[in-house]
Amino acid sequence: MHRSPAVEITGRYTLHQNIILRIILAVVAALCLLFIASEAAGAADKSVYVTLTTDLSSKTVRTDESNLANIVADAIRAADKADISFIPASAFQDVTISKGTRTSEDILKALMYPEDNIVIVKLTGLQIHTALEQSLALSPQKNSAFLQVSGMTINIDPSAERGKRISTIKIGKSPVINDKNYLVAMPSPLANGALAYFKVWSKKDIDHETEKSLEQAVIDYLTTQKSIAGKSEDRLVFKK
Repeated sequence: MHRSPAVEITGRYTLHQNIILRIILAVVAALCLLFIASEAAGAADKSVYVTLTTDLSSKTVRTDESNLANIVADAIRAADKADISFIPASAFQDVTISKGTRTSEDILKALMYPEDNIVIVKLTGLQIHTALEQSLALSPQKNSAFLQVSGMTINIDPSAERGKRISTIKIGKSPVINDKNYLVAMPSPLANGALAYFKVWSKKDIDHETEKSLEQAVIDYLTTQKSIAGKSEDRLVFKK
């Protein structure tokens, strides 16, 4: 049985339509892949480069001052121009970054939860002193609640009895005043009382929540730094 010319033309037309449709779909798929690749390249280009003049490490973060943690603590404080900042040892992974030209991604590898937002908590000088004593409660043992700080100098006598190990605290260059209020930047879990810090402050002490994550704060901070010395700054000064 022979098909009529009209049927043959219709069949060819349908076949041509299918071919054209497949070509269009292939082109769209290729464009989508190019867009995704372009976005990925754009994201990579957003890396912040910084020169480290010494190695950075978070290995001491649970017992002593860490030069890598200092950078993160400074970034947190700068994110909302707080008086000081706290970040607990539990927020860090065990990382060592060798000196040289490094990217923001290298620094961010030290953070366990880079997506945590920064919260500003209003604390009295007495609450700050109490929090730091709690941070030192297990010293010299490793402690996930050990606080890394920015904007402060704390003199510590590790041989003193628990709760009485801090001899002096300075915020900037001034001694802390017990009944004065200070704005303290910290990750949201800590602001909400994690690691038993609910014994020192409560949610009513939260002044405000920022829209910045730890990750964004670090990136913003690194854009202002051409190089980082990474030396200990004697923020936590242990009596020998």
